[in-house]
Amino acid sequence: MGVNKPFKDLAMGLAVHGISSIRYDKRTYTYQNDIKEIPIEKEVIDDVSNIIKCVACHPEFQRKDVYLIGHSLGGMLLPKITLLNPQVKGLVFMAANVSPLEDLFLKQYDYLFHLDGTLDEVEQKRLSQMKNQVRYLKDTLTISSTSDKLPFQIPSSCWLSLKNYNPTESVKKISVPMLFLQGEQDYQVTLEEFNS
Repeated sequence: MGVNKPFKDLAMGLAVHGISSIRYDKRTYTYQNDIKEIPIEKEVIDDVSNIIKCVACHPEFQRKDVYLIGHSLGGMLLPKITLLNPQVKGLVFMAANVSPLEDLFLKQYDYLFHLDGTLDEVEQKRLSQMKNQVRYLKDTLTISSTSDKLPFQIPSSCWLSLKNYNPTESVKKISVPMLFLQGEQDYQVTLEEFNS
């Protein structure tokens, strides 16, 4: 498992209070050289669903409640995961976005490139490229679209699996307790997302 200190600290803090937790690496992290095309179901949703089923079958946890914590993309996908796994008892959203990922990426680039108050030639070119990639994604995306035409070269299968997903609509179908956490100075997922 990759080391992500904030999540390790969170797991340790929960353990101190007798709460077990499971963290896992996404497939594209573990098998980044082997996976070329992967929809979001295989990147995140299937593995989380399998972990929930595994916990439910474990004798030590059969009578325990399962809560999910999701950060950023993981938080955005919590409603989708919960609708597939109705045994989930509660959700914690950490800096979860409601806007499409491509819109967030564009805002992040724009923010970072304007931090010093100027936009140099390289930054201008990269921002223009990102805008073209986002426009292509929104208007022209197909399963045969090559990753060089898409933001961060994320494959078309992933973008297509997210295209019609609306976390705001999905969360309205869920009745479990939910906690929303957001950092005020987070430039990747801003307070604007939180307030949406």
